[in-house]
Amino acid sequence: MARKHSRINEPGCSALEKPIIVCSKMSEVKEKEFQLFFADKTNVNMSSYKIDAKTQLPVLYLKDQKSTLWEKFSATYPNGMKYTSFIYQPFENLIELVTINFFNKIQRDQLIHELEWLHRHLKRDYKRELFVNENGTADHVDCINHCLLFAFGECMHQHFSRCQECDKIFTLFKDLTDRLDAIYHPKLLEYQEQLIYYLAHQTYKAYLNVQFNSILCELDSHGAIIVVDYKMRILPATARETKSEFFGKRGADIKQVAWFTASCFESVFTTIDFEPLWVKIISDNGEHYHNSELMTIISHWYDWYNIKVCGWVFLEPGEAKMTVDSHYAMIAHAIKRYIRIGCDLTEGENIETALQGLSGTMVSHIEPN
Repeated sequence: MARKHSRINEPGCSALEKPIIVCSKMSEVKEKEFQLFFADKTNVNMSSYKIDAKTQLPVLYLKDQKSTLWEKFSATYPNGMKYTSFIYQPFENLIELVTINFFNKIQRDQLIHELEWLHRHLKRDYKRELFVNENGTADHVDCINHCLLFAFGECMHQHFSRCQECDKIFTLFKDLTDRLDAIYHPKLLEYQEQLIYYLAHQTYKAYLNVQFNSILCELDSHGAIIVVDYKMRILPATARETKSEFFGKRGADIKQVAWFTASCFESVFTTIDFEPLWVKIISDNGEHYHNSELMTIISHWYDWYNIKVCGWVFLEPGEAKMTVDSHYAMIAHAIKRYIRIGCDLTEGENIETALQGLSGTMVSHIEPN
């Protein structure tokens, strides 16, 4: 720095004055507002695998782009904010393919720009164009690309318009197929199919998130919504055999699994302070929920606990992530951190210890007899 200052201002110039850095501590009110903003799941998505090396907390990603956020907070931050985005693998492969095969800079830059725009549209803009009613139902939409009833094969009406932005997933690949050699056509077809699957994933994800909110709207002072899920593979592969032996999941028949699931529900019904008159349950359609043995047990809940089951929503496992999955990600991170600091996870009490202090979470150790 001193050498550069001397070269610019010639030898013998006055010494460079170091800037005075003044650090001020954030006020308690601002700190609470900052924490509340990032604790709100409507503003951020929690990474299911990335954690900060220093704090050991999961990484949070802003849901909206800076233009949307700063329209809301323009009074405080008028200059905008940068954000981290996820690069979807097929787009990386397509950009590499274009870079290798197109030597004209104008054509190459144009194609790369269109690919980047399509990536942004599929990941951010597309799901905002889908409309679902507050009660979780979908209506007919004139644009065929945005009609959820048509996507689910239930629309009986005609469609008279198409979305040019959504159609680029077909027109752009047709353009690349016409301009590239035939040896690349199988790869292009493979990448296009992957993006169509991703488009279906985004459609299903947007629909499911509204379904969860619509069920919450049905809550009253006498009911409860229960979201159930098994946490699997929370330990490294080397420790999974011990964990599976402890939980008794692997190799267990349907009756054992049904009785274990029923025991979990009984533990909740008998320990919570609030005694609901009715419940609705959300889960995937795994064999530990979707089986005749468990349904038979549920039919007796009203006689045993005076609780009426008003509905059970079975979701396809692995099809799309719901908003509530971020809570399960917090549980997984707490357990993984417990392992990293050198603790063992071989007994049920260890899981209770690992999850101590986790906000909004109560843990019970259940051992069916």
